Amino acid sequence: MDLLEKIEERTLERYLHSVVDGYLGRNVGYLTDLDVLGPKKAEKEAESEANSVRIKKQLKELPNPSHSHLALQLVRIFEHCLSSTQQATKKSSTTVNAVKITLKELNEALPDIGLSDETVFNKIYDVIEIRKAELMNEAKKRSICVGLPSYLLDFDWSLRLILSSSHLSNTRIPVCLLTLSIKDTEANDHSKSRSGIRTVNIQLNQSELNQFIAQLKHAKSVASALQKHTL
Repeated sequence: MDLLEKIEERTLERYLHSVVDGYLGRNVGYLTDLDVLGPKKAEKEAESEANSVRIKKQLKELPNPSHSHLALQLVRIFEHCLSSTQQATKKSSTTVNAVKITLKELNEALPDIGLSDETVFNKIYDVIEIRKAELMNEAKKRSICVGLPSYLLDFDWSLRLILSSSHLSNTRIPVCLLTLSIKDTEANDHSKSRSGIRTVNIQLNQSELNQFIAQLKHAKSVASALQKHTL
């Protein structure tokens, strides 16, 4: 958390939005200046190229916004603030936007976080308000997954070209390397990861990849049909 206190406000805002993107399973940098600042402020920000370069440099020096201890801590703050807001709203007639926990209450609930800077705390809350609907939807999805022994947390893919050469022929075979991040909620052995997250790598040739994509499309259509039926 000390790192967040040392960076300027614009860099902090960008980084927090990137952490939200990572939490939602999106690519980092999903939001643009136009999304965050609005047309007039974005235009003014774009005028300063030096400022933009400085922010990008600071962002590169920060821990990965999707897979780092700092990102996990910020996600815990997001989830706790949203949960506290919902609970406080149920107990009173106050609107959701008006309910806000204090920095002291946050540190009492999450003592290991160690957030002491009021400015950073307020900026975190600003980002929560901007992305509240997305965060709440993701929190609901994850609460359903908690009852499962394992669930998919994130995934990534890359393309590789396998080269094979002999006196008879030269072979160039494209393959897809699919990397799955699996969250084990009931895992007892966290020797590989303190957070209970394990990585599974799958290599698929073109035929296997086509079959895999076809099955995913079928699963998506079935899930969409079920969702419409339950609404």
